[in-house]
Amino acid sequence: MKKVIAVAAIMMGLICAPLVQADIVGIDSFDYPDGPIAGRNGGYGWDFQGEGNPQGSSPTAWIHQAGSTEVLNGQLELRNTGDNWISTRREFSSDTWGTGAFQNVGIVYFAATLRVNEPQGWLGISAADGDTERVKFGMPWVTGGLGYLGINNENDGRYVLSDVPVVVGQIYRIVGVLDYDNNAARMWIDPDTGDYDTPHSTSADVILSNLNMWNWVNGVRVASGASTTWDDVVIATTFPETFMPGVFNHLPHDPFPAAGEVDVPLDTVLSWTIPQDPNGLIDPNLVSMQLYIGTDLDPNLVWVADITEWNPQTLRASYSLTLSLDRVYSWRVDTIQDTGQTVPGHVWSFSAEKSIPKIITQPAYQVVEAGDTAVFAVVVQSVSPPSFQWFRADPDGDIMLADNDKISGAQAPTLQVADASLADEAGYYCVVSNASGADVVSETALLGIKRLLAYWPFEDNNPDSVIDGSPASLLYGEPEFTDGIVGGAMAFTNDLLYTDPERADYFDICNHSVSVCAWVKANTSVEWAPMVARFGEDGQGWQLRRHGNTNDRICFTTRGTGNDDGTPSNRTVYDGQWHFAVGTFDGQTKKVYIDGVLSRRYSVDHGGIIQEYDAVRGRINPTATPVSLAGRVRPGGETLEFEGFTPCVLDEVAIYNYALDAETIAQMYANVAGRPICPEQLPYDLDGDCIVDMNDLAKLASEWLTDISVKPTD
Repeated sequence: MKKVIAVAAIMMGLICAPLVQADIVGIDSFDYPDGPIAGRNGGYGWDFQGEGNPQGSSPTAWIHQAGSTEVLNGQLELRNTGDNWISTRREFSSDTWGTGAFQNVGIVYFAATLRVNEPQGWLGISAADGDTERVKFGMPWVTGGLGYLGINNENDGRYVLSDVPVVVGQIYRIVGVLDYDNNAARMWIDPDTGDYDTPHSTSADVILSNLNMWNWVNGVRVASGASTTWDDVVIATTFPETFMPGVFNHLPHDPFPAAGEVDVPLDTVLSWTIPQDPNGLIDPNLVSMQLYIGTDLDPNLVWVADITEWNPQTLRASYSLTLSLDRVYSWRVDTIQDTGQTVPGHVWSFSAEKSIPKIITQPAYQVVEAGDTAVFAVVVQSVSPPSFQWFRADPDGDIMLADNDKISGAQAPTLQVADASLADEAGYYCVVSNASGADVVSETALLGIKRLLAYWPFEDNNPDSVIDGSPASLLYGEPEFTDGIVGGAMAFTNDLLYTDPERADYFDICNHSVSVCAWVKANTSVEWAPMVARFGEDGQGWQLRRHGNTNDRICFTTRGTGNDDGTPSNRTVYDGQWHFAVGTFDGQTKKVYIDGVLSRRYSVDHGGIIQEYDAVRGRINPTATPVSLAGRVRPGGETLEFEGFTPCVLDEVAIYNYALDAETIAQMYANVAGRPICPEQLPYDLDGDCIVDMNDLAKLASEWLTDISVKPTD
């Protein structure tokens, strides 16, 4: 295993001590029947009486906090159910809140095995203080997308990162420690047993000082922003115990296919890590193993082979198996000891490939001009000829489509909607069938008609968008009308404008593609302060705002798309002059324009342009909050919270439901500024008039053979 360490604080003395007065605080391998984790109180310990004291007889139980927290195949599965976070926690002892086991003294370790199942912004196993999270070991919220493993201090928001990226599908063993005596924390990722008695190179460490752990810790929280799988949680007072010698590694472990795996190929090889001693060596008592396999047709596991050979380098054993379609397989590896004792192993399950059709490519969001044709398509794998039926999602009941003058391909892989109009704006999905008799439903793809959703010119002291059907505008505080770049404008200080919260869903279509435009005049650059926003925090929504890691540059934040904040602009808008700022998002790329020109990154070393856009993916995560100008609106239960106020003057604010192209944005700027502009710099346009003509030739000729080199003297 690799030895990668994230260190919070300089812990010269925290090279873990030998096993002295060691205590298991709590262990749970989630060996429960499938179902919710709430109320389960198994494992070992969880009634901690203090270091050096025996466990009590009243173990605590897991408490559900948010999302779906369930046991599946002996592992803890966290899945999102719309709460935007998933969490369960368990206390160390049955003490009441505020009298926890670790009260600003001693050392406590937190360990868990983790698999990330889909992209997300944060995750981790945390030291908990009642309902309060104190320090999280996992992936701190840094970019809002998949980042790096590290430690997050929830008391003050500071974090430290390792160099280990979080990869979907990869399994990690996380071991973190809180050291109250040194006011510090440390984390190991996939550690070796030697990590606790071998000093590490400081070049491998990253440091964050003064954790300010002024509160006790009396529990553990396991949480994530999207789907994750957790196993083998250990809370202990020494590092070696986090390897759980004699508890887990003495059994076969790390199965392939992983527990709960689906669509396993028919020709597959079962494999597993053989039992080991606490030092990670082959268990000296191991003689052989017995493999048992069963399917969903028979609940009994049947012996299929004695395993007497394995790879001594990888410590893995294997067995080739030919599967059948549609079957769910269960298997177990028992250990035969040199005493003749048989030690039963864990039961793992996985699902073989299915004969039902499999949708390889889902229909994609379409945003088209009115009158154009929208095209939706699915790509399917099927062992028998598939059939297709397209539907239109409708609040009053979904409509089965049939071919007519407007619709073609209603029973084909590709659906076309001709002469598209606002009346066709809806979701479209396909039901695929084959000889298995089981239907598979595609994702629902939205059809949008390109249009201007909202436009605030602020003329005649009117704060509302002038687009018919757009939500009314409300004011928080007292923004003032003033002179704009065109007619009137609105000036903001510690106030903002926001749209009717009851009609927040009007802007939902922008989650798929959007352009946000605003003329802005500002002298003050406030960290992360937005000009135009739809929340844009906590994994929801978007913001055209100042980039927080720069003093005077803007960015376009799109939550849930990866690369959430994106690259800061290459020039400022905070100079007291009018500037035209635009952010565009089309589901694959995100761009920022200033004064009609795309914000690009140049490098002399790389010979020119090195970046024109930020790569993103999918759609912006939904939010129930309204759009706001010169600040953010945060959901706060029954009330709204107003924050992120941006001192500025705004004019000609517009929101489109599609990504504007460079030429259109340049024309919008030219129309208001009253001067020509080149959206793309032409080669050999030496005088900047957007035309290559005789004037450029004359300029070139005037400088022909000009030599400004320095020559050696005699």
